[in-house]
Amino acid sequence: MIQFVVALECEARPLVNSLGLVRENSGGTFKVYSGNDCRLVVSGPGYALAAAATAYAGSIQAGGPFQAGWLNIGVAGHPVFEMGRPILADKVIDGISGQNWYPQLLFDWDGDTGPVRTVAAPESQFDVGACHDMEAAAFFTVANRFSTIELIHCLKIVSDNGLTSSDRLRPSMVTELVTDALPQIKLLVGVVEQLVHDKRGQDEIPDLWEPLLEKWHFSETQGLQLRELVRHYMMRPGRRKTLEELESGFVDGGELLRYLRELEIEKPINPM
Repeated sequence: MIQFVVALECEARPLVNSLGLVRENSGGTFKVYSGNDCRLVVSGPGYALAAAATAYAGSIQAGGPFQAGWLNIGVAGHPVFEMGRPILADKVIDGISGQNWYPQLLFDWDGDTGPVRTVAAPESQFDVGACHDMEAAAFFTVANRFSTIELIHCLKIVSDNGLTSSDRLRPSMVTELVTDALPQIKLLVGVVEQLVHDKRGQDEIPDLWEPLLEKWHFSETQGLQLRELVRHYMMRPGRRKTLEELESGFVDGGELLRYLRELEIEKPINPM
């Protein structure tokens, strides 16, 4: 499955039409479309709404955690790039908290890549060579709880730059920009679908995380992190530990999580 989080209805409309999605009568807070193994949630603009909509999408995801790819699609400003240019994020910068994410591009991509910086309000003065939006960092913060970084991606289409103001944008113009970028968006959907398929095959690695959950107390979020970190660890050539070694080599669950996180930061696993 592919989970889309899109800020605006005018951004969502080309995706809904192209992918054959239909409106769900969910009665929830957010407008939701689904079909053809895809779900799209329209969040509304801004950091808080993007975070809430991503959490909502995760809460209604079928099949449990780590069973979907996550895509944030929308328009963004850029200091120099021309309008209509699609940019696949290779770094997401939270301009509010300072936290960064580095999407793993485990596939060939012929288009442009670059950083996306999330800000609290629309900007007319761009201080870094990055796309500027109001949702990507919030999306990554929450989607990372439901999937792994190689399955989470953000594609932004340049809607304004140093020569054109976002104040002149109209919904019809945004829809046209997203429509023109549909070939690149569909390519991204295809490669992420393949990544999801490949990752499901990797789930055959023994679930050593379950006995560890029984040995120590973990919160729900820590339990999800433990599952993914242990699974990554067991895929590392020359670094496999037995269950007994993982259980006996650490004082408590917190120490084990810190060890696995540090290893992940040092050298993230490449599942391809």
